[in-house]
Amino acid sequence: MSSILDALEKASRKRTARGLDSISGDNLGQQSALEKRLREEQERNKRQLRVAMGALGVVALLLVGGTVAAWTIFSKPGPPAVEPPAVATVAVATPAAPPPDPEPVAAALPAPTPWPSPTPWPSPTAAPVATTAPTPVSRDRDLAGDLKGIFKDGQIVRPEELGLEVGGVVEMGNGYVALLNNKQIRAGQKIGGLHVIDIQFGMVTIDVGDGVIVKMRF
Repeated sequence: MSSILDALEKASRKRTARGLDSISGDNLGQQSALEKRLREEQERNKRQLRVAMGALGVVALLLVGGTVAAWTIFSKPGPPAVEPPAVATVAVATPAAPPPDPEPVAAALPAPTPWPSPTPWPSPTAAPVATTAPTPVSRDRDLAGDLKGIFKDGQIVRPEELGLEVGGVVEMGNGYVALLNNKQIRAGQKIGGLHVIDIQFGMVTIDVGDGVIVKMRF
C-alpha cells in the first residue's frame, strides 16, 4: 500500500513540475489504475483484518472453555482422607503404694453385761386328746348313757367314736340338716340321747350329757 502512495505522490510532483493545467488521458488512466489498486489493497486489508479478528475470537473461546474445564476438574472433591491407624495404648501398671502403718490398737474394753432375757409367756395348753379311741357303741342303745365320762368338754371327735354315721349335710330352708344314722336331724334335735346343738359343713356340735360338748368332724 505504501508503494502505491509513493507512486501517486511522484506523479503529482511531475504534473506540478511541467506546469500542465490539465492531465492527459494517459495520466488519467494511470491515476485510475492506481486508485483501483489502492481500493483493492484496502479491501484485502479489511478481509485480512476480519479473518484475524475471527481467529482471535476462536482462540479466546478455546481459552475460556479450557479454563472452565480445568476449574470443573480441580473443583471436584477428592477421595476421602484415610485416617491413620489407631495406636494401641499400653496400660502401664502403676506400682501399688506401700500399706500404711498399722494404727495403734486401743485397749480392749470389757464386754457389756447382757440384759436378762425376758421371761417367755406360757403357751396355751391344748385340749387333751384321748390317747385311746373309745369303743364304738351300738346305734340301738342309749348313746348318751354309754358316753358319760368318756369325753371332755371341747374335745374334737370322729363320728364313729359317738356311734354315729354321717351321710352328709345339706342346706334346707333357713338352716342345715345333717343325715345321721340315716335320719334327718336339725339343730336342737336329739339322736340316741345326744343333743345336736349346731350343724355346719364338715362339723356338728353335740352335747353328750352332763354339759360336755364335743365337736364331731367328718
